[in-house]
Amino acid sequence: MLWIPFEKFEIQTTLDSYRILQKLGEMTEKPTFKVLLWPPKGGKPFAGTVDGPDFKIRRIIHYRNSFLPVLCGRAEGSRLQITARLNWFVALFMGLWLGIVLFVFALSFPSAVEQNPPAPYGGLRLISGGMLLFGYFLCVLPFYFELKKAKRILEEALR
Repeated sequence: MLWIPFEKFEIQTTLDSYRILQKLGEMTEKPTFKVLLWPPKGGKPFAGTVDGPDFKIRRIIHYRNSFLPVLCGRAEGSRLQITARLNWFVALFMGLWLGIVLFVFALSFPSAVEQNPPAPYGGLRLISGGMLLFGYFLCVLPFYFELKKAKRILEEALR
């Protein structure tokens, strides 16, 4: 979907894949209910799993952000290939919400056959267009803000 944030990136390092995964494991808490809802202060920066060459982690934060990126990836040689995406439930919810708003926005444009469109179309177009922009930026801005922080932490740890 166009409006759902998603990014693939790579981190190049001098470490081998075994050492990369070891460092990731040292920085990652097991994703327990307690860690995700009441994260310890000064603890590890990520929660998730590091399993073989693959990993799936997210930053541990001390505030609420539904648009926190989930980092899924694999260590291959001295490279860390990462895909950042939204939580599936959040992506589904935003996709449905923005899809419905987009449908209403499309309905607000009268057909070319209609000669004298009724007056309410302008207000409907303005409201649904505003909701589209609001929903898009509500989703994208926090995602990329948190992704920038996660990238910085990973790059510093893997130097």
